[in-house]
Amino acid sequence: MYAEGSYNVSNKLIYWLYSSVDSGSTSSGRYNKTSVLALDIKLGSWYWFDFDTTLGVIPVSLEITKETTLSSSTYDVLVGADSVLVSTDSVVA
Repeated sequence: MYAEGSYNVSNKLIYWLYSSVDSGSTSSGRYNKTSVLALDIKLGSWYWFDFDTTLGVIPVSLEITKETTLSSSTYDVLVGADSVLVSTDSVVA
């Protein structure tokens, strides 16, 4: 049985992909995965789920990206540069 694992540092989760069907050492057995097992380090809990394989198994790979929810913006605020005039021009629609 072949498995592939990955660790998500920001969420403290470890994922393993594996096939619940033993296909031997063929490429389908090595690269086609049917299930995910996950360990949530923060909660100390395990959970798993299976992919829908009614149409057959497909090659699956697991990659973790670095997520961020932080963003910053800098704006210049100009005060008193020009006079603000109200109701000086007619608007024609």
